Amino acid sequence: MSCSPPIAATSSAISGSTISRPADDLRELAITELAQSGQPPDIVAPKSLVPSGETRDIHRAGGRYLTLVGSSPFFHLPQDRWPHSVDAAAVTRIAAAMARLSLRLTR
Repeated sequence: MSCSPPIAATSSAISGSTISRPADDLRELAITELAQSGQPPDIVAPKSLVPSGETRDIHRAGGRYLTLVGSSPFFHLPQDRWPHSVDAAAVTRIAAAMARLSLRLTR
């Protein structure tokens, strides 16, 4: 039985989105699904990148993960709220891509 990797996302308007994933399989699936949804990542982080935040702990423990990181200047600030700093259409496209990716991982 294979275990699906956790998917961490920080959307905050999703301007300047970055994908971080060291393994090629999930990395390529994510890039494909995001591109097909009309919201390709702006940056695909190098496989050697040690992520920050909670994902760093998963990385250090050797876990499988996929991280989507936005670059909103309002992240973690009171201004990080809809409608000012959230692109609902972008969030919808990314959510659809991640739903399709999750379904692919179950097959």
